[in-house]
Amino acid sequence: MIFIPSILDFKDEDTFLTLQNRFLTFDDRTPGLTSELLLLSNIKQTDFEIIYKRMTSYENQTYNTIYFYKDFLPKKIPLIADQEIRNINAEIEKSFKYKSSECKLYLDEKLQVFKDLNLILSNTALVKEHLKFLLLNENEKIIEFIYNHEIWHNAINHSNKIKLKLSRSEIICLFFLLKQKGLTESKYDSELGKLIENSFEYYSGVDDSYKEITLANKLLASFKNGDKSITTAAESLKNLLSDEDFYILK
Repeated sequence: MIFIPSILDFKDEDTFLTLQNRFLTFDDRTPGLTSELLLLSNIKQTDFEIIYKRMTSYENQTYNTIYFYKDFLPKKIPLIADQEIRNINAEIEKSFKYKSSECKLYLDEKLQVFKDLNLILSNTALVKEHLKFLLLNENEKIIEFIYNHEIWHNAINHSNKIKLKLSRSEIICLFFLLKQKGLTESKYDSELGKLIENSFEYYSGVDDSYKEITLANKLLASFKNGDKSITTAAESLKNLLSDEDFYILK
């Protein structure tokens, strides 16, 4: 099986060239040719191929032509997030299983790497737009996994949350609109959703109590995708914020 690349292979020209050369080392068409003669000194922008040997049984094998841009990247990029998440979990199990503070530091550092990478991938010219979209989607999955890791749950003191006399949808809609208008610094649904969950509680009129907000990132994503429930929440906020009494200081 041809390898799965790392999301960091797309960070810059050097790492991308290394990825292309690694792909070429799987070429089976000329067994006697040394790998040094196959390697590229510069990034190849046009497509290129390898002949890859696959064993179909103990005695039988087939040879397939695999193109780097047309075949390899579109097939392997959608597997990147799962591989990275497995690697993160393995490192936590190996090095931080009983060290929560060190684990938080590790995840915080990893999170910063992938957040920085998101900007790089958004502006990369190494791959075409359809592959860039796939890469950004995988990077978002990794970021969301880190934000949702259970290690953060015990770090939140729920008694210190701000209690807003708004529904869950209204609170999330408010921050969705602030984000949409460029009035917040948060760029990712997973990041903004976790901040909302960690900072606020919503009001439930059913039992006159305040409750924890859950799955905020999922509702943010549904609002972005045109979920009709945002209309009701937005209308309620509009009525509240357009009331002149709202702005009277007491």
